[in-house]
Amino acid sequence: MSNGVIIIKRQNDNKSSQKSYGRWYPRVFNLKTLTLDDVCQHIMEHGTIFTSDVVYGVTRKFVNCIQELLLSSHKVKLDGLGTFYLKPRLKMGTNEKGETLYGGAETMEELDIQNVVFSLGFTPERSDRSLYLSPVLSRNATRVSATTIMKGAGLTTDDDSGTSGSGQQQQGGGTSGSVEEQP
Repeated sequence: MSNGVIIIKRQNDNKSSQKSYGRWYPRVFNLKTLTLDDVCQHIMEHGTIFTSDVVYGVTRKFVNCIQELLLSSHKVKLDGLGTFYLKPRLKMGTNEKGETLYGGAETMEELDIQNVVFSLGFTPERSDRSLYLSPVLSRNATRVSATTIMKGAGLTTDDDSGTSGSGQQQQGGGTSGSVEEQP
């Protein structure tokens, strides 16, 4: 596992964002999205007495139980992490492009509960026990410049202003455009 958060610098080239156009913003460069198998393997490597298949089985059951509890009208709070809940929306039909429209019914009688669809909601825990509060994450994060990593791997030179085109994903949105890879 990496020992740092890889940061890339992105310039906003969206001219409709007058306040942020041309400004530079940090983005997290994600190496990959880890699967449940990957996370279970990582847990096992922390010295647990259980093998990865046992950790996987317990974790898979845990995930299934969260869904079962949510679908039984419960919220699920994981201490130190946050609370999962269902977010309902009323499906109102489709537009001329075939896109689903959501909204509210004019009257209580018009609200057909069979047209309610759900998505997963999550609220991070904000207590002092949480390891995921912004100040705690920021304090514990080791920041690594993408430029440093790329130069170390021989993927860029001092005069490069772009990335190597590795196709990796970065977190966030709203800004697109130039990527500045010089320290």
